[in-house]
Amino acid sequence: MSFAITGIKDGLGQEGPNSVPLRRELRDLQANYPDQWNLYILGLTKLQDPQYLAQTERLSYYQICGIHGRPYVPWDGVRDTESGNAATTVGYCTHASVYFPTWHRAYLALFEQGLYAAVQVVVNEFPAGPLRAKYAKAAQDLRLPYWDWAQLPAPGRSELPFAVGGFDGNSWNHDTIRVITAKNPNGTTIKNPLFSYVFKPLSARDFGNQRPWTVFPSTLRHATSGRPDATSKNQDVNLAIRNSQESLRESLYTLVMEYEQYLDFSNTRFHSGNPNRYDSLEDLHNGIHVSIGGQGHMTVPDFAAFDPIFWLHHCAVDRVFALWQALHPNSYFESTQESGDSALLPFHKDTKNAWVSSNNVRGPKSFGYTYPDLVDWKFSTQEEFTDALKDRIFRLYVNQPGSSGNAPSAQSFDGPGDQQPIPASGGNTVAPTSLGSINEQFRRWTVNIRVKKYCLFGSFSVHVFIGDFTEDPTGWVFDPNLVGSYSVFANDPRETSCSKCVGDFDNELIVTGTVPIYRALVAAKGKGLVESLEPEHVVPFLTKNLHWRVQKPDNEAIHRDAEDLTSLKVSVVSAVVRPPQGPGQLPTQLEAEVHFDITDSRPAGLQPGDQV
Repeated sequence: MSFAITGIKDGLGQEGPNSVPLRRELRDLQANYPDQWNLYILGLTKLQDPQYLAQTERLSYYQICGIHGRPYVPWDGVRDTESGNAATTVGYCTHASVYFPTWHRAYLALFEQGLYAAVQVVVNEFPAGPLRAKYAKAAQDLRLPYWDWAQLPAPGRSELPFAVGGFDGNSWNHDTIRVITAKNPNGTTIKNPLFSYVFKPLSARDFGNQRPWTVFPSTLRHATSGRPDATSKNQDVNLAIRNSQESLRESLYTLVMEYEQYLDFSNTRFHSGNPNRYDSLEDLHNGIHVSIGGQGHMTVPDFAAFDPIFWLHHCAVDRVFALWQALHPNSYFESTQESGDSALLPFHKDTKNAWVSSNNVRGPKSFGYTYPDLVDWKFSTQEEFTDALKDRIFRLYVNQPGSSGNAPSAQSFDGPGDQQPIPASGGNTVAPTSLGSINEQFRRWTVNIRVKKYCLFGSFSVHVFIGDFTEDPTGWVFDPNLVGSYSVFANDPRETSCSKCVGDFDNELIVTGTVPIYRALVAAKGKGLVESLEPEHVVPFLTKNLHWRVQKPDNEAIHRDAEDLTSLKVSVVSAVVRPPQGPGQLPTQLEAEVHFDITDSRPAGLQPGDQV
């Protein structure tokens, strides 16, 4: 009997006929919903415990995580040739395809169901009485939390949330967390299930005998070495996120507000050559993977899902997908050459082997959840909801100079008229007044990057700087003049068992992405370094000050003229963004201008005559 991925059906309709429970931002869940937070931590601990479900069990943490890559065994009895949907024979990979957002939505729903089952066991471990009743009620609308990595932290806090290894103003989290349990109703300290996952057992065979993954007893981020005693460097994770956060915020805003077609929005595959459409949801997602992972699990698709932070990250990615869908409800698979009815392997929608398809998962409510930004049942018209949502996105990712202790993105709409300002913290960001308003026209500047995905046999990054930068590659990610990084998130085709990855390598798949530089140019203008954001001033400024370098996760620098990097093309484009033309309308990018003068005759720079 196949496992039915239906989402959680408890807690529906509590605020009206169309209402569903919310996936809350991690910091908001911890600060404002202590009962649900306690259940989430205990449930995740239970799910990771091999005494609850052994690593060989279908719904164990290990097996669910393994769907994303290693150990490449059929999940739910499904071999990926069964539907005739894909040309692959091993694995269920949908990276660099239009199925990237929808496949991961179904994947999250499966994990959410597995977690919810573990939470029910935890609730029933409490003795019958008021405490159990309280937790049973809290469990009904508990859903997976997300980590909004584009949200600026509260003063003195790290970008990486304390609960997953960050800094709370006093200390860095070191692997423990406080909870209330059936045996300790006054509280106790346990191993933090968000910090890492411990393999029990660690199987070299399952991991293809690939080092260092076969010697790490638990998941790591920015591993200190390739030895069994290696530890995570979460401070480096935090610095990597901090130094790229303005780029993340600009990318998120641009994607959600200005990309009209699902084909362009969904994935990194080089589609049309439109220089206005090099970015994608998948590209945004890739950068976080590599920033978190470093020389750790999150950097490699085969192993990434074992790190508990994977699920917080992918919930955030799914939220961006949902935001985009709310603003562009009429674009979906019609803009692609693929079918929305194709099976998303290995996921079934019932116990009779019927497949989940992209058309089954078009909206988050299909799986019994939504996000705090999307409480559309509180609005009387779609136009009213759209206008409130676009203003909210602007305030969160453009006009937010900081945040309060509670995540503003986690606070749901109170309905029409909910336009409370985002509290300031005095963070180091561009002053919001210099970025204008959603109703002003401006010229957006972007660095476009195109490259063969597997040219360096694994993940790598292209770092973009404006101004002088350190010659030491180990300091590139942390350099104050780093504007942002474009990251390829890839398996090594020589080692992976993912046949789609190997096929994409053989076919020399080209992928694209961007590093937005508009906000950096606004800051430069504010310092008097550039007179205006028009081409006559920006082009000579960037010709002198724009630089890019290529680096692997182990900090090895790859020369831009290297034989393996002949496919790399870096260009600079600008486009006027026209403001919304009326209620319910969105900003519109006009035709892009490619500025060849900035990159001409430079290593890996786009030259006149090159394909755009």
